[in-house]
Amino acid sequence: MEKQKIFYYSFNKTNLLFAMTLLLTVMALSILRWCPYIYLLWQMQVFALLVVFFWGVWFLLYVVKHKMLIINDDSIKIDHCNPLKWKDIDHAEIQRVRYCICEKSVIALIPKKKIKYQYNFLQKQLMKRGNGFPAFSIPLYEIVSPADAIEIYNIIAEKIKFK
Repeated sequence: MEKQKIFYYSFNKTNLLFAMTLLLTVMALSILRWCPYIYLLWQMQVFALLVVFFWGVWFLLYVVKHKMLIINDDSIKIDHCNPLKWKDIDHAEIQRVRYCICEKSVIALIPKKKIKYQYNFLQKQLMKRGNGFPAFSIPLYEIVSPADAIEIYNIIAEKIKFK
């Protein structure tokens, strides 16, 4: 039986989207308290639907768990990409990449030459543009908990060599 380890993204739940959605909710409830008949207008019904929609988006982004990484004995699967076999990886390295105006750390998995792998659209774009992010990159910044980042590094270091 294969040993499998799953890591999830850990986003900060209190952010600008949460604050704006909470503000819209308070506005909607205060309008409802002082003038309940205004919700018969179609504009207010659209406003109420927008508030519900934003709460749904926030819930999907920050409450539902999103898989970041699945590691097992013979492969590693990053996000929604196809699994990459350990034997197809030449080495790994920690790289600093530009993300907007900041620099972030990622573990870059460097594949061997001429491997048989079906890249997805995002990986093809990353390889074509060469903007710093490698096709196989594992984030080590704020979207991963520090304990998970250390554990990911240790597991990868057991499987392949770091440069």
